[in-house]
Amino acid sequence: VLEPKLPASRSLASANANAGVEVDAASNPHGLRVTQVSWNATGYALAATYGRFDVSGWSDLPGALVVWNLGSRRRKGPEADEAGKAGKRRGAERSKLPETNSHEPDVVIETDVCLQCCSCHPTHPALVAAGAYSGEVYVWNVSSSDDFASDSEVARTRITPKSHHDPVVSVAWRRAPQSLGSNKDEDYQLVSLGMDGKVLVWAWRKGGTIEAPLFGHELVHANPRTHKIITWGGTSLSFWRQQKQGNLAFVAGAEGGGVFRCLLDDESAAGSSYRSPIKASLAPHAGMTTAVASSPFHRGLFVTCGSDSVCKIFNSQSNKPILELEPACAGLFSLSWSPCRPLVFAAGTGDGRVFLYDLAASRSMPVRQIEQDNQGSGAVYSVEFNPKLAPYVATTQGDRVRVWEMGPQLTEEVVGERDGLRKLASSLVE
Repeated sequence: VLEPKLPASRSLASANANAGVEVDAASNPHGLRVTQVSWNATGYALAATYGRFDVSGWSDLPGALVVWNLGSRRRKGPEADEAGKAGKRRGAERSKLPETNSHEPDVVIETDVCLQCCSCHPTHPALVAAGAYSGEVYVWNVSSSDDFASDSEVARTRITPKSHHDPVVSVAWRRAPQSLGSNKDEDYQLVSLGMDGKVLVWAWRKGGTIEAPLFGHELVHANPRTHKIITWGGTSLSFWRQQKQGNLAFVAGAEGGGVFRCLLDDESAAGSSYRSPIKASLAPHAGMTTAVASSPFHRGLFVTCGSDSVCKIFNSQSNKPILELEPACAGLFSLSWSPCRPLVFAAGTGDGRVFLYDLAASRSMPVRQIEQDNQGSGAVYSVEFNPKLAPYVATTQGDRVRVWEMGPQLTEEVVGERDGLRKLASSLVE
């Protein structure tokens, strides 16, 4: 269990009381919740953003970026010497995290506004991007052993007519079509999705304000019920895996239950107005589409979930889902596809549980269910498999983050599993 140790620089007890949130005022005076977690490029550090999803309109609630370095805990004196000797003995065991019950964070960065999402850089282990309730996008470096100062704000977008004007709900890194400079880390651009429906692409640089996005899109499409052309508020975004540089396909979830197949197109986005990236509208959810996740093993295969408590697995070649799963729960709020098992994914519920599905074993029921200590006291807004260290998955609930170690049943690929994935992708609607 990872302890947040959130900042307490301002007293907002009245705001917590009005929202009906019960928190420990000493450790979390603003009632902040974990909004998203992201593993870094090595798999040994975990970043989490803190904010609130139950606010609307103007808000002066703060937020925080919190990072735990789980690979090397800080020790002093004889304890550090002994730990160093033990580390040398372990050697090959570096593929596992150290056993522990509770961790205090290594980095806590306070912000003036709630943070709604985060994403660690694909190659730089200390760079973290985050999206804010205000519509801003931040990039921080959280290491003191780098060219940056420790805990420094590397870049930040500015609010302009072309930027987000509503909360940023998803951020992702994409490789730039062409190298932008000598720094390989800056060869990655940032893509942000806002509740205003804008999908914006940013080029960031060390130590400066990002004045405007390079280009952008807006989720404009007909409402299938009214047939009116509307702007859909975004909720989630996931790029398809195994794509080349340049124009990238992605799936976007929307507030009204929409699920859209989209294309990030540099050329068509050029101009004074934002064009829609939507190429197809897929079978919607009955409630809000809360999360989307692409398969790491099959281009165009992805899973969605919604407040209607339904998981839908799509192949991008069809507008209808190839499989629907309906676990008994109070809505679904997060998804993550396993990076080591092609037919395994996780779904977080509104009542604090996490369902682990293995489609090789069952196409209707989860094979495992994670029961958190305070089940029923809050939704799991984020679940994230470790992309480098196969046994681990991080889950959230309230202001706590938990890291679970899975057994070989859920981490070791079985014979014929990739063939099973291909058959699933080509199957008819069930």
